Amino acid sequence: MNPNSKFRKMSLEKMNQDSVDGTRLKQLSMRVSQHSSKYKGVSFHKSSGMWTACIKFQQHKRHLGTFSTEQEAAAAYITEAKRLFDPVLIANGREPLSTERYFKEGY
Repeated sequence: MNPNSKFRKMSLEKMNQDSVDGTRLKQLSMRVSQHSSKYKGVSFHKSSGMWTACIKFQQHKRHLGTFSTEQEAAAAYITEAKRLFDPVLIANGREPLSTERYFKEGY
């Protein structure tokens, strides 16, 4: 057996434990710095004066829209995050995302 094959097999097994459908569980709780918002997935664009919400899922970034307030953009993000990530979290025995915690702490 090729030693690299053993390493690759172990890596794939580890990846399968840490991700579901290409989504890494650790990334669900990571705070990603996005310009000036305290909320994950929300950023302000000076040129337009609008807030935008984006989410990354299965290696793809999805634009959720532009909003006049930071809270509207955050609400769009958490709605989509719950729709996409809650099944992954529940399938792995973890708590679903908390809307209250998101708005209080910004994750």
